[in-house]
Amino acid sequence: VIFAKVRVADVLRPEKGLSRSRWQRAFNRIAAKHLDFVICCPKTLAVKAVLELDDKSHNSAKRAERDRFLNAACASANLTLYRIKAAKSYSNAALRARLFPEDSAPAPLHNGPQFCPRCAAPLVLKTAQRGQYAGNTFLACSAYPRCRYTLSHKSA
Repeated sequence: VIFAKVRVADVLRPEKGLSRSRWQRAFNRIAAKHLDFVICCPKTLAVKAVLELDDKSHNSAKRAERDRFLNAACASANLTLYRIKAAKSYSNAALRARLFPEDSAPAPLHNGPQFCPRCAAPLVLKTAQRGQYAGNTFLACSAYPRCRYTLSHKSA
């Protein structure tokens, strides 16, 4: 599950054992800052990682200082922070492969419904009707022709 624009103080907390005034100062540093995206476990909503989109504003000295602070805060909490260069559009498959390398390949067919790694539409089992692959089965995106993703399928 992915949440957008989450307050840093809702994900991270100042370390325990600080005096009240030091704790309040630490909390104030994170209270008004936001994370671009927070990636959570779908079953427990436990925070797994955070994602920051870096645009040209991240080149300024003030923004670079904020980025260093956020990097250190996430590292101290053993929280993975991904920094992605801001762009007009992204490849779903490329983002998924970078963020979830263990999940980038579709699951085997017998494990239930599968979804397209490019657009998240359901994959459907098809049989090639002509050409050199005639008679072979393959998985295809159900959003065809908008998405032309296919995956060869080996029958068990």
